[in-house]
Amino acid sequence: MENKETIIMDDIKKVVNEEIKKNISNLYSDKIEGLKESDSQIEITKALIAFHLEIESIQKDNTNPFFRSKYANLDTILKVVNPLLAKHDLILMQSAEDAGNDKVYIKTKLKHSSGEYIESNSAPFKPAKTNDIQARGALETYLRRYAVQSVLALSFEEDDDGNSLTNKSKGKSEEENSTVKKSRV
Repeated sequence: MENKETIIMDDIKKVVNEEIKKNISNLYSDKIEGLKESDSQIEITKALIAFHLEIESIQKDNTNPFFRSKYANLDTILKVVNPLLAKHDLILMQSAEDAGNDKVYIKTKLKHSSGEYIESNSAPFKPAKTNDIQARGALETYLRRYAVQSVLALSFEEDDDGNSLTNKSKGKSEEENSTVKKSRV
């Protein structure tokens, strides 16, 4: 009888140890589950289509002093999108989540009154200063802004179609710039 109990206990220990290893691995990995959605997407899809028929390009009202680029801050974005979301029975919810290793990620959930939802998680990032609450707050705001843009597929004024990433010169002609683009493909 003792032998049978020993075998059962050994099996339990193996299962528990594997589960502990898996949980520790998940706790300290940078892999956060990306997109989740409800089984049904009919009503939320209809609402999102109606939302996109009404929303206009959002104005970039702030300037980044380091890169001299313009952007729309989170408050501006939410002031534009929240009334339209509510009009179409949608609500956007966000929370900052601990990703381990001093990293944080943003969980963004778009819910419809029918119960249907789309949930997305940002990639995990570490604040510039881990013990500085202002650095963490700034990171969370930054991640929230990009998460809202992503989940709602928002567009903004002055979109340069990625040309700033290809070092497009303003003085070059359209043909010269398209040649540069093609040569990098």
